[in-house]
Amino acid sequence: MKRVFVDTNIFAYAFDLSADVKRQRADQAIVSLRGPDISPWISTQILQEYYNVLTQKFGFSAVRAKAELLVLCAIQTVIMTPDIIKASADIHGAASISFWDALVVSAAQSAQCDEL
Repeated sequence: MKRVFVDTNIFAYAFDLSADVKRQRADQAIVSLRGPDISPWISTQILQEYYNVLTQKFGFSAVRAKAELLVLCAIQTVIMTPDIIKASADIHGAASISFWDALVVSAAQSAQCDEL
């Protein structure tokens, strides 16, 4: 089974009415995650960012954002631990990516994902 770590943007763009192409690609990516040989993964960071984007960028009420959040809670989730955060600092220091992106990479590594 292929483990795929999914970033916040994939889920968030599914609601972006101002970006048709991004929304269509996000929808396709989400559908592909439902394949029989796919095991999607997220992290607690993704859950936090998702809720924030829904409420801040898209103006969802807290109730609606929580309902959408609960859908993602069914996905296997990496809990961000101090060790993962320390590894993220190492990735950030070694690569030209933001610390927040390094957290995503580190969580995907922690879950032994094949794809990000």
